[in-house]
Amino acid sequence: NAMQPAPAGVKFTAASDMISGIFFGMMAAQCHCFVGDMDEIRMADIKTDGDIPTAARVKADYDTIASADFASYSAARKTRAINLRDYGRQATITFKGYGEGTLRYLPTLVKVGPRSIQGFKYSQCAADGSDIVFVGADGCYLPCELDEWNAAPGEDSLFWVQIPELKPSTAISVCWQADGSASVGRSAAAVWSGYAGVWHCAEARGDCRNSTSRGAALDAQPVGAHAATDCVGTNGIVGTARQLLDFNAPYPADTTKAHQSFLSVRNYDALAIGGAFAYSGWYRTTGPHGTSAARLVSRKSKVTGSNSGWEMTLNDGSTTSLIVYGKTKEGAVTVTSSVDAPFDFSDWTQVFAVFNGKALDVYLNGKLAYSTDSAFAGATDSGLDLWIGGLNINGTQPAYGFIGDVDEFRFTRGVLSPDEFLRSCRLPGPIPSPSGPKRTTSPCCRLLLPSAAMNQSAAG
Repeated sequence: NAMQPAPAGVKFTAASDMISGIFFGMMAAQCHCFVGDMDEIRMADIKTDGDIPTAARVKADYDTIASADFASYSAARKTRAINLRDYGRQATITFKGYGEGTLRYLPTLVKVGPRSIQGFKYSQCAADGSDIVFVGADGCYLPCELDEWNAAPGEDSLFWVQIPELKPSTAISVCWQADGSASVGRSAAAVWSGYAGVWHCAEARGDCRNSTSRGAALDAQPVGAHAATDCVGTNGIVGTARQLLDFNAPYPADTTKAHQSFLSVRNYDALAIGGAFAYSGWYRTTGPHGTSAARLVSRKSKVTGSNSGWEMTLNDGSTTSLIVYGKTKEGAVTVTSSVDAPFDFSDWTQVFAVFNGKALDVYLNGKLAYSTDSAFAGATDSGLDLWIGGLNINGTQPAYGFIGDVDEFRFTRGVLSPDEFLRSCRLPGPIPSPSGPKRTTSPCCRLLLPSAAMNQSAAG
């Protein structure tokens, strides 16, 4: 006989006997069968009212399978949780200088050494610092790149660490004094994911390596009449920088050679940047430019005229006036130092330009100095090098060079929030520690007593 609906008001009671089995798709009597496909059959034991699924859970349970866009996925990321017992020392790094919103996957400069971490000793580390690691709140290693290892007494070493989520409450740990654990290695490409090119200028002589790619054509290479002699290492804004030729040495009698040493990224197109990008670099003049323009960075093939390209240059003989050219020299904008936003290239100055394909924003030392909605084109031609510190004329002859020190160049494809980039370029300043002398780092590091499991003393 066919089954009949229950009358109104009749309560439904599930069978509680333990004799009969449960059948999917038919009755025990092998009749009234379901003809079709079945999948994902689930039963749950409800003991209390709190176990009863809510309407939202039922809907989510359905959507997780039926809705194609219920979840979105990013690229796979490898992580590795650490065992703190493998390390004899640990310090917490708190980002006390940051107080604006949340930034994700930000490369951040971190100093490790006795100047920044009370009680730190290089004798506690591997000779090359390979056992120094950084750990996020989830207990996993953070990608890091060693910028400069400086084990001299009283000095700090410099690391770039990618912070997954930077906000005012963010804290990470640095661990060292490994006990027989293998090095986890360094990954510059992981730290700078999203960047097309990063040149720390940390090499004492020769090419400036692109941290995101080890291809020689993507390095910033010294060029010019005296490149091998004059593109040398000097004290930078972050570790070692590069010094471009000065008027006064080593050719005081021949000033025509004073503008002939530059850095060039010869295979710029391989960076695949396009016409919308962000560029940043640090500059400091060390010699007079007279009345000549001093080019900071350029991608042009002529000084004037209708040629697709762009460049940034100091105004004639000035250290407080910057000119940015887009596409042609006639499409120039001038950014001049003001009381509200002072800058002077006789000291280290950061230039940060954001091209969105048409409009241009220029930041100097972290402050917006110029913004335009007018047409302003970045170069997208094939075959033009990127020149740092000069202008490429006819492929080989430099002109109107920058005399001074250069450091930390970065290119990013596309245009994201300027603050995302500025934060990764902004340098730490001194922050008073709760007690004792001023430290020279921000974020501020404080030493944590190791846990009882480590059975170590802080003094070590």
